[in-house]
Amino acid sequence: MANTIGKVMLLKPIDVLNYVYCPILQKKESTRLIPPLTPFEQNLRQTILNAEKIAVSKERRVNLRKLNRAWDKVYWPAAIAAHTPPEEMKKTTVKAAVKFTDYCKYDINTQEYTTIAVDVPSQIRLKDSIFSANIDLIKLSLNKPSIVLVDLTRKNMNEHMVSGDPAILTTAYTFYKGDYTIMYICVDLSEDKSKTPLATAFFQKEDMETARRMLYHIESGIRSDLRYPMPWLCKECKAC
Repeated sequence: MANTIGKVMLLKPIDVLNYVYCPILQKKESTRLIPPLTPFEQNLRQTILNAEKIAVSKERRVNLRKLNRAWDKVYWPAAIAAHTPPEEMKKTTVKAAVKFTDYCKYDINTQEYTTIAVDVPSQIRLKDSIFSANIDLIKLSLNKPSIVLVDLTRKNMNEHMVSGDPAILTTAYTFYKGDYTIMYICVDLSEDKSKTPLATAFFQKEDMETARRMLYHIESGIRSDLRYPMPWLCKECKAC
């Protein structure tokens, strides 16, 4: 499950998710826990990342025109190389434009939120393990003491699922550096949806303490090859 360097385990959010849910699934099926992006969805994600990188470097915000321009650079060369029929390319581009239109309508693309980093790795040491994670976008709110983490990889999530997802809690914990609120946003790029819905959760200091306790037990469980049922419900445990 985990990679090791000497005695140090390197754990990722999917390792945490596998530990918590795989006994229920009876086998390790990461693709069931986090469905992978389709080629179309991967192109959408890469387009947003590319457009946001340019926006950050020029201290600007993304808009529909910039996203459409970035899409042309991501999608068209690959589609032409794959000998995709022109009519299909046009239909795919129109479908992408609808997704980008929705994306640009959300508050996270207004002046209140500023993108400060794109495709960012982070890690934190807990006991003898290092938990590492990656987030697509980091934004700052100009009006609230919070950091905004934008995830373009999770699909079919709602607010309740985001707030309790062990992988998301792990990611949020690796980026938590102080006494402030983390706003975690999943942008659903599902190809089979006509819109681009968002699912949002807010993590306070006490939520990050819950995440720390959960990861403490999971780290111990993985290292000892033991299963802790519901490791986030350990308020009465004195081990950590």
